[in-house]
Amino acid sequence: MSFQLNQTILQSEIKIDRITICTNEPNHEFAQASIKHLMHTNFIEELSGIKVRPGSRYVIDVKLDFPLGLLSNHSPLKGKTSVAKAFFQAGPKAPGVPTYRLELNPSNFEPHDWIELEAFIASSTNFEWQTFVWKGKITRLDLAIDMPGRQLSELLFGSSRKQKHGVYGDRNSYPETQYFGASNRSRVVVYDKQKPPKKKPLLRLERRLYPAVFGADLIALKNPFCGIRAWHVSILDCLPPSPYKQQIEDSLRLRGINRGLSELPKPDRNILRKALKSQGSADAEFEALWEDWPKVLDQYNIVLLKPKYIHL
Repeated sequence: MSFQLNQTILQSEIKIDRITICTNEPNHEFAQASIKHLMHTNFIEELSGIKVRPGSRYVIDVKLDFPLGLLSNHSPLKGKTSVAKAFFQAGPKAPGVPTYRLELNPSNFEPHDWIELEAFIASSTNFEWQTFVWKGKITRLDLAIDMPGRQLSELLFGSSRKQKHGVYGDRNSYPETQYFGASNRSRVVVYDKQKPPKKKPLLRLERRLYPAVFGADLIALKNPFCGIRAWHVSILDCLPPSPYKQQIEDSLRLRGINRGLSELPKPDRNILRKALKSQGSADAEFEALWEDWPKVLDQYNIVLLKPKYIHL
């Protein structure tokens, strides 16, 4: 790519921006005991970071704001602050629903947050953290790649595997979020996470997945970023001078690359198709980045390659 997005990708890293884990407890009596434990007044009053409420789908909803206070007397946790949050549910009201559901953004978690989360899961369920993850179904997984110095308005994106397209703009009609795929299925989302003048430009590329695999099988997940293509808007300079270049750019965004091309006169369509074909692919870079996927799981404490923390 002439605008060196390839190099930007290689210098980035994959982040787990959201994960939902649903784990089933086959022992009904133990599941009921864990719910009573969480609803115990004295237990909750001592923990400022834990808020328990009745739920709609589950008997209880538990909001976790770290630090929880579970290990406040442990010296490495004294004085620690955190932006980490998690949402835990227990006791399904409908049949066929897993006993526990946990949702969190691992990229916000620091080592001391993981220590407390592991302690919470161990004290509230019949599972140690790794067992809870391995035996749980991963029902939602958001993966992100950040690209510093880039903005959506300077790029055209396409996905060979998605048919639906959507673009949202700011109040000045500049694009700031682009979707590929249906909302209830795996999606490609590109958006401006940071914009000038208040912050340095930062573009985020996300894959929002519904893998429905066990946590232990996450390590074998296929690369979800393959098939995503990107071009700098300057690629339209290959076309003859025209007062409608902005309309062509908008059409490629809103209708998708193939549909946008079909609207052009045949000579222009052939010129632009050839230019797009010669650039845009970043599959090699995404494959290189995906080689670190096992390390990402280890980094975010999802699938440990080796023991990290001592359970306290």
